[in-house]
Amino acid sequence: MINFIEWVDRTHPEVDTLRNLEEEELLNLVNEFEEGKLKGNETLIHKWQSGFEYFLFKGDSNWEGYDIARERLSEFEENRKKRTYKDDFERLGISERERPDTWDYLARRKKVPLRAMFLFTSEDGILESYIKKNYDALDSISGNCCDIYFSVDQLFYKENAYDHLDDVRIIKEAQNINISNLPGIIFWDREGENEYVQLEIEPDEFEIKKRLRLVFEEIRKNPTIESVKKVKKSFNQLIQKSLRRILFASANPKNTSPIRIDEEVREIENGLRRSMNRDKFEFKQTHASRISDFRRAVLDFNPNIIHFSGHGESDGILLENEMGFYKAIPSPALESFFKLFREQIECVILNSCYSKIQAQAIANHIPFVIGMNDAIPDSAAIKFSTAFYDALGAGRNIEFAFDLGVNNIEFEGLNGKDIPELIRG
Repeated sequence: MINFIEWVDRTHPEVDTLRNLEEEELLNLVNEFEEGKLKGNETLIHKWQSGFEYFLFKGDSNWEGYDIARERLSEFEENRKKRTYKDDFERLGISERERPDTWDYLARRKKVPLRAMFLFTSEDGILESYIKKNYDALDSISGNCCDIYFSVDQLFYKENAYDHLDDVRIIKEAQNINISNLPGIIFWDREGENEYVQLEIEPDEFEIKKRLRLVFEEIRKNPTIESVKKVKKSFNQLIQKSLRRILFASANPKNTSPIRIDEEVREIENGLRRSMNRDKFEFKQTHASRISDFRRAVLDFNPNIIHFSGHGESDGILLENEMGFYKAIPSPALESFFKLFREQIECVILNSCYSKIQAQAIANHIPFVIGMNDAIPDSAAIKFSTAFYDALGAGRNIEFAFDLGVNNIEFEGLNGKDIPELIRG
């Protein structure tokens, strides 16, 4: 049997490529090919147009999709005659008196307030596995008030995609969101109003289950987009709390040799800015740091990570006094200072010479502290910091980031890979 493409090639040789035709011109060709079957039948025309766009206008599709669309449409119409979806209606509490002439899934859709589709990347393997096993259960948790889809293809197979072109459009729009905002769920209602909820799930099945139950139990109470927005607000607050705040403090007093602080800052900022998780970090700098500057920055910014870049000696790290000359801060003073912030600070990096002694004192109260057991060259210190924050930006933990920083010194062929030390508190 001749297909649509072959027919166009034979009967309309002047058409160089179907892709360059307007939809109206395409529809006219299809009407002609179908020998007028579509003419005057608005329902069938709408179904064909929707299916045509769904199969052919999405990326990397080919024109043979026309035949697929026609075949699927015929299959759907045939299956629609055979199936009643009685169980679906009974679950929703719809009585036989309320049902239409046939038990029709499209009629059920009119009774289901919300629909949802999961969006995630290949990195979210545990989430993907959990959803595949449990999306029907989540539908039930919502009180059967939300149809849940795992993929666009499932949307087509579960219902008639030709009647839901707007739904496909909503999903396409959602798939254009910033990848750093994945994983999440897009919800939409019958009117087309939609909302995207970022899940911010750690790779732990228990946490996934807890988060998803929160979402769908809220929908059970009030199956509307407004309810989804309420969930989104609470999740955004959780995400905000999960932000890592990095305070970069530096000092290069007048009576010390110059160091390349600007270059180190630039490499750290560039690494975080280009990372997938850039939205999870806030970065603040305080330069020419006096004791008062440093104290105020910690109080005002509430950092989780403090990075000091500057000079150090066995007596302590060197900040500046009021005249711009160096002032050594001894280990006991540093220890007592960080003890006050032990509930807040996760990691301290002392990227300064001979800072291991101070790092050991701080580690009495802070989980991870990095210090230097010798004088570290500027180039090695910068390469360590660059790789360390590249790793954090990629979602790796402190220990992995430290190892990558050390490796980067060696990778660049520099001396000093044995100088940084990670001390676990």
